[in-house]
Amino acid sequence: VTAGLNDLDITWPRVIAENYGVTVHDASQQGATCHSARQQVTRLAGQGDAVILEIGGNDVLEYIPAEKFSQDLEQLLREVRTVYPTQPVVLCELPLPPLGHRYGYAQRHLAARYHIAMIPKRNFLRVLTMPQ
Repeated sequence: VTAGLNDLDITWPRVIAENYGVTVHDASQQGATCHSARQQVTRLAGQGDAVILEIGGNDVLEYIPAEKFSQDLEQLLREVRTVYPTQPVVLCELPLPPLGHRYGYAQRHLAARYHIAMIPKRNFLRVLTMPQ
């Protein structure tokens, strides 16, 4: 969702940068999972005043078991907190398919454990569905 489907897509990181006059270091990659996103954390170390994580949708779409998702998400959040100890970190709550509640539980539980704010899925969906 964040990376878009091609270079011409108007993605929400671009919208934030253009509408609010802030520098956005967009590390999104098509097809990224919680496991693969860990490679991005150290690459962007020291850049930015805040971190917004929109990750996990591909884990769900690829049917990665909820237990593995939880382990990968925890490692990702731990690394983010290590690299960005004082910056605000926000996690976008996943819109989930039916019976996907275990992924949502993992997100909420781990966000609380690592003191990470969550953008509720209803707000995130509103951003994704707003007219361009």
